[in-house]
Amino acid sequence: MAKTASILSSLILSATLTAILLPPFSTQAQISPTPTPTGVSFNPPLGFTPPSDRRGEPRTVTGTGGTRGTCSEEKEEMRDLLSFSPRDTQPQLTAIIPATKIGLTTREQPDIFIFIPATTTPMQGEFLLKDESGNREIYFTTFTPPDRAGIIRLQLPLNPETGKSYLEAGQKYQWSVHLSCKNDSVFIDNSGSTTVGGWIQRIQPDSIAPTFTQELETLSPLQQAALYGQHGIWHELLATLANLQESPDEKEAATAVWQELFASEPVQLEPIAGVSLLNCCETSVE
Repeated sequence: MAKTASILSSLILSATLTAILLPPFSTQAQISPTPTPTGVSFNPPLGFTPPSDRRGEPRTVTGTGGTRGTCSEEKEEMRDLLSFSPRDTQPQLTAIIPATKIGLTTREQPDIFIFIPATTTPMQGEFLLKDESGNREIYFTTFTPPDRAGIIRLQLPLNPETGKSYLEAGQKYQWSVHLSCKNDSVFIDNSGSTTVGGWIQRIQPDSIAPTFTQELETLSPLQQAALYGQHGIWHELLATLANLQESPDEKEAATAVWQELFASEPVQLEPIAGVSLLNCCETSVE
């Protein structure tokens, strides 16, 4: 009997230690692992790890400037388009960038995302890209924003003169979107106008890891988004999730990830996490 009791005690102790040492079972949805080129399964968490570089400029800036006309009827509505804080219940014109104010990209023609609030006033949008110092204009275009609230994307084109990207790898650039009211085809730049913007930097994929591009090719789009987020590649993370939301089979999962991303601490854009993505906009270079 003593021997039997000893065996039972050993079994109970073993089971107790196993329960303590093993991690608890998680009910959180996981991405199905995919073997990488090295044969190791890749199953990262969906999130965003911001780059270490933090810029001092605000994510949302109220624009000022000289008046080139009059649009007094629209002034009050333009004031309503002024910048918002993350705690506002009615979000306004917003640059879709992390709280660090800078977004990384590996692409020559990245997509830049902006939240446009609803307005009954005809507006003109302007997109401007400058060098890091802000003294040299790199690219400028205009676009007509939608009249309903939503998130739009503007794709940075190639330089038509060189056929290459406006973004030189390793360099930082300032970008901004400016909205002005429109009155009888006269566009106004006054104290009621609004400008938002951020920073962008293009990096080479092999600066992340020598096999980064090869690894991406082995992953599903949702896994690619996770890898981009893991390495702080903001613009591709957003573009991948936005594209997935256009697929009936992927929309629900991608939308959930999108909303969680916007509400996360590194991003802090929860007020606009649930707004629609809009097909917009045609641009014209001036």
